[in-house]
Amino acid sequence: MPVIDHEDAAEHLCPLRNFQTCYGPQCMAWQWEGQPFERCETDNLSDTPDGQRPVGDIKTPSGYGWEPDGEPFDKGYHQSAKLNLPKARAQRWIRPVPRSKGFCSQYGRDHGCW
Repeated sequence: MPVIDHEDAAEHLCPLRNFQTCYGPQCMAWQWEGQPFERCETDNLSDTPDGQRPVGDIKTPSGYGWEPDGEPFDKGYHQSAKLNLPKARAQRWIRPVPRSKGFCSQYGRDHGCW
């Protein structure tokens, strides 16, 4: 089965079901295309005349739906250990990615005869 939009699945015939209508996401063989989550990392580093330095709180990523992924952690930066500077704080973030396309995992994603 080629990669298709889940709303168009009913227009395809399933060879595993004697060429009846495809169930799409309701079928156990359906597999969503793409990554389920987007990830990023932010910190409290800012550019100063003396170079990067930790300033203030950890920034929140722009956009909607971001949730912390674990606890904040200490982070080194350019020459921080060498110059005996304070550690920066960082946070990893995660958010779900809406997905609309998928394929039949039993039949293969590149099979285009449907």
